[in-house]
Amino acid sequence: MNKYLQIIRRRLFLIFRKKYILDSIKKRKGRCSNCSCCEVTLFGRKWNCKYFDKKNKLCKVYRTNKMPFICNVYPFDEKDKWNEFKNKCTFYWEENE
Repeated sequence: MNKYLQIIRRRLFLIFRKKYILDSIKKRKGRCSNCSCCEVTLFGRKWNCKYFDKKNKLCKVYRTNKMPFICNVYPFDEKDKWNEFKNKCTFYWEENE
């Protein structure tokens, strides 16, 4: 899926399908593998969050109450994963759930 369509999909789901996101997160398995997905490139430049430590390539607020909701729920399903991180991200969902 095109990255810009993913952004639009993500925003629409956050606004109109929050229950889907929360239900999907409950089914999500695995752990964050620190694949630097928060260092995604958009419009030809890296859009780093203010909480992203560029030197260590880690989130400074991971698993704290400062972590933004939008980050906490990434990825909320398989389609939500950024294409360049699909092979690195270790979150997954069982097929039959």
